[in-house]
Amino acid sequence: MKILMLIVALVLLAGCNDTETETAAGPPAPTPTLDQLKNMAYAGVEDQPVTLGAGAWEGAPFREDSPLRPRVNFVRDFVRTGDVDGLPGDEAVVLLGSNSGGTGEYIHLAVVGVREGKPVNLATTRLGDRVQVKSVDVVPGEVGRIRIELVRPGPDDALCCPGEVAALHYAYQEGALTILPVKTATHRLSLDDLAGREWVLRFWSWDEPAAAEPEVTPVS
Repeated sequence: MKILMLIVALVLLAGCNDTETETAAGPPAPTPTLDQLKNMAYAGVEDQPVTLGAGAWEGAPFREDSPLRPRVNFVRDFVRTGDVDGLPGDEAVVLLGSNSGGTGEYIHLAVVGVREGKPVNLATTRLGDRVQVKSVDVVPGEVGRIRIELVRPGPDDALCCPGEVAALHYAYQEGALTILPVKTATHRLSLDDLAGREWVLRFWSWDEPAAAEPEVTPVS
């Protein structure tokens, strides 16, 4: 009986210790949600911060007699998460598109963290005009490092028709995203870049989702 009581006491004690450890550690730091990311303020896209509503922002017309106005969009619900600032919890890395009424379509990379329970835009940088982003990765084991593969205009390309594939590396430091002096490997866009993937049409443009039916896929 004494042995049984001792075992029970040890089990209870172990349970108390586990509880104390969990309490001391506290809950994991939050990561921004998609809804928060689509309804918050971003700096570094326009001349002044803009606040998205349902993933979009629209400014005033440039002139009273002109329909042209600046627009900013959250690009296609794109979110990647990882440790960017070295603090507890993961940050979100997102893409924003901006248009000032002309033919240019600028893509921006933004980092968002949580401060005092609220999402905050920690840094934003412009990736380029009419670039097509293939992938974005928060590099595991290298705090603050982000790798981006994109299609951009090459030396002989018109802005409308980018054809150079490049891998760029950025670092988050002291509230800014800085491109790293890593030798960038580039090659011309080819069918090999599209092979081995299943493509499904989801969007006609940033703010115009494709119809769910019929599903549009490649024809082999």
